[in-house]
Amino acid sequence: KIFNKLIQEYNILKFYESLYSFIEKLPVSRKKSAYTNYYEAKGENMDFYSMDSWNEKQKNVYKALNSPQIRTVLDIASNTGWYSILAAKMGKEVVAFDIDESCVEILYERVKNEKLKILPLVIKFPNIPDDRYSIYDGSCILINGYDRLRCDSVIALGILHHLVLGMGLSFEYVLSCLNSFSKKQLMLEFVDINDKLIQNEPEFFPEYKRNPSISLEYNIQNLKKVLNKYFKNIKTEKSYPDTRSILICEK
Repeated sequence: KIFNKLIQEYNILKFYESLYSFIEKLPVSRKKSAYTNYYEAKGENMDFYSMDSWNEKQKNVYKALNSPQIRTVLDIASNTGWYSILAAKMGKEVVAFDIDESCVEILYERVKNEKLKILPLVIKFPNIPDDRYSIYDGSCILINGYDRLRCDSVIALGILHHLVLGMGLSFEYVLSCLNSFSKKQLMLEFVDINDKLIQNEPEFFPEYKRNPSISLEYNIQNLKKVLNKYFKNIKTEKSYPDTRSILICEK
């Protein structure tokens, strides 16, 4: 009765209809980003049904995901989501996150239009939310991001070198975080120190530029030593270009 009276006196429904119409007409422009054409620039924005045109990186990710044991996939630093979409088209349920809002918006629009089973999120790895507790009784009201986003397979391509050479994080720290997300499998791309991106664009790797000696520890052998702490089987597969490798790690 009270609600009906308010509607009659103040015409609340009309107000919300007008508000909805106003919001719908608001011009929303996507932020500019240098990464929204990432796959086009690398020549990797391939058709999902023409595997003959795929590079070694794409083929090896597909092979690793092509298992009935892998039902859920987490794509870390997903960009506009080529590998997320690949996994979804293979019948997997996918969570994809990236720090770049424009890239996530592009993925979200495609997910919405094609009704893909992908949850796109804006998250800066490794800043993953912790458990949150009530200020009243101390009970947990929001579980941490690792538990919420844990999946059978974790894809981490094109990010490790930025974390280690760019931010100065250790293999041990990065892999402990990635392991916390993974139930069964991790696909981790390693970019060799001689890769032209690292050598020709040092501004993207400030820690390496400041302290070149960190490259002495940055090698695939040291990476595998740390991976052996978390995974039973580790296979090294080709990536693209040939200064890169993909480590397929199984628990």
